[in-house]
Amino acid sequence: VAVGTVSNGTNNATVDAAGDTLVYSVVVANTGNVSLDVASFVDPGPTFGGVLHTGPYVVPGSPYTPNSGDTDSDGELDVGESWTYQITYTLTQTDVNNAAAGGGVVNNTVALVANDQQASPATLDTAGSDLNASITITPTSNMIVDKTAVVSTDGGTSFNPMGPTQTLNAGDIVRYAYLVTNTGDTTITGI
Repeated sequence: VAVGTVSNGTNNATVDAAGDTLVYSVVVANTGNVSLDVASFVDPGPTFGGVLHTGPYVVPGSPYTPNSGDTDSDGELDVGESWTYQITYTLTQTDVNNAAAGGGVVNNTVALVANDQQASPATLDTAGSDLNASITITPTSNMIVDKTAVVSTDGGTSFNPMGPTQTLNAGDIVRYAYLVTNTGDTTITGI
């Protein structure tokens, strides 16, 4: 995961709410001695607590043009070139809830196949490759409760805010209201 961005567009190390984005960078380097064509790019997208993402996740498609690195713009991964692909994903509320239920773990794995000019697959340097990006997000579950009261001194015809030192009499009607506000970034249940 290269960059976490909050919905207002500022960089932030904490990505933990619906609307925040993850930017994945996939760098492919040709360490061999012949040019390569990228034959396939497979990335199912991030999982949140083990559950696959719920928003749109668009991976590069054929001809697998990188965001940067094709220095001579020939569409071939030449010897010594490093291509960078970037994939942006915007978290949904379901993703945040799934992450919270699964310990906050966000995983993403990529698989890429490249062939030489004779259509023979290139060998993946497994020792030098890291095909998995994993981060932990820390969703917060917070709420505020605000209790208010209104009182009727005319048998329920009209209600007015109750003052802190108001005297009540037998027959007055007091109604209480509870305003519960979710100030966290996870869905709260069981109130």
